[in-house]
Amino acid sequence: MTVVTGVSGSGKSSLVYDVFYNALKREFDEAAEKPGSYSELKGSIHLLHGVEFVDQNPIGKSSRSNPVTYVKAYDDIRRLFSEQQLSRQMGYSASHFSFNVDKYGKITNVQTGATPSNYTAYAIQYIAPVIRS
Repeated sequence: MTVVTGVSGSGKSSLVYDVFYNALKREFDEAAEKPGSYSELKGSIHLLHGVEFVDQNPIGKSSRSNPVTYVKAYDDIRRLFSEQQLSRQMGYSASHFSFNVDKYGKITNVQTGATPSNYTAYAIQYIAPVIRS
């Protein structure tokens, strides 16, 4: 399994699609856009039989209904979180880690930017820009 992480807007999807996906498609002699710049593909590529790109676009009426939620992939992640020692101490069940329940994860007033009274806002400082010469 490969995981790409980063803050919102840092280019994760662009990296995965523009470089990894297109490079692998070409590795399998399938038509693909020219991949972004990279030096080489490494790893057990010979074990792969193909590559598909699944994006985060909604697949239903709800903006939260994307392929990951559709195949219930988050269920195992939520369960894993709820099994951690701190979660057990705090009495958190798997549903505590859901985006779709009012009590825990759903903030409905995102258009106005106002923080609901039962939430605390925290200023987050991101990594300073890196300048490459």
